[in-house]
Amino acid sequence: MIMATPAPPREAEIVSVLDIPSPDPTRLGKTDVMITYRVDPLHSFTIRMPKEEATPAKIKAAIQADWNTRKEIIGAKFTLT
Repeated sequence: MIMATPAPPREAEIVSVLDIPSPDPTRLGKTDVMITYRVDPLHSFTIRMPKEEATPAKIKAAIQADWNTRKEIIGAKFTLT
């Protein structure tokens, strides 16, 4: 069983926003936005969303959703056998 202590609240900093061709086969010829955010000096993550949906509010919501899935496992300790 993996047990992680609850992660403390962190401030996210957006460090990069890039337009990229969408790698999604259903979006050929369209543009996505690749956003890199940092929560501390050791943890930076990247998310991607369709450019036409990339408003500041939706970017913040996507970063929060991504972080919510990651924070549960970051810092977990377990024994390898």
